[in-house]
Amino acid sequence: MPKPSITRPAPLGTHEDFRVRRNLLAEDRRAGNRRELFIALARAEDQERRALAKDLHDDLGQMLAVVALKVWTIKKSNTSEELRPAIEDCTKAVALANDKLQSMALQLTPPLVDERGLAPMLVWLADEMQRTYTIEVEFKDDGLPMAMDTVVASFLCRAVRELLLNVIQHAGVARASIETRRGNGNTAIVQVGDTGVGFDCESIGTVNQSGRFGLFVTRKRLGFLGGTLSIRSSPGLGTLVTMQVPLLMVDTTSSMKDVPQ
Repeated sequence: MPKPSITRPAPLGTHEDFRVRRNLLAEDRRAGNRRELFIALARAEDQERRALAKDLHDDLGQMLAVVALKVWTIKKSNTSEELRPAIEDCTKAVALANDKLQSMALQLTPPLVDERGLAPMLVWLADEMQRTYTIEVEFKDDGLPMAMDTVVASFLCRAVRELLLNVIQHAGVARASIETRRGNGNTAIVQVGDTGVGFDCESIGTVNQSGRFGLFVTRKRLGFLGGTLSIRSSPGLGTLVTMQVPLLMVDTTSSMKDVPQ
């Protein structure tokens, strides 16, 4: 008579298996805490930027408005012909200072992010860069929704601005592109490209190299957000920088008590 088959239970995980799983869970928890900590710090930085922008607009802006009014009054009075060139220079200087002030305030707190999100803010940035610098910026978006924390969106906007400044200063071309799209795994992808002179990607490791420190810092800060920055470039063949960040919303009321010491 054949012996009945015996179904053996699956072996329990070994102590090493449990240790590995526990370490992985702990690392995931630490990564989540690091991301929350970074966003909390970035939110505080963003609030400081907004306060500084408001001070620039309300205080210095009002002072420049008073100076402009005084110069206009002098210009309309019966001044001598010898003074008119100096008055015209003052008028131009005040207008230039006011434009610079407005540009600084907008760079500190890019508009539209609270109301409409990342894509409209990058459209504004492309227009602002074209207006301020001699560069043509093409913008593309896949149209898919990409809800994200406004602090993350502001960070990406500032990172894109730094990348466009790198194009202006180093690429040797007057044209760049910005592309945003929804990535796999519920992520946002932002790319900035040009067809300029390019560079050796290995030089990014040297943080003191001229024009590359911004890339190094952006990569590190994206890492705190759980994101990545990759660069495809070589001398003479242009540059494509790709930033990818998770579309994870963060509870703004979360406590700092869980942040590891």
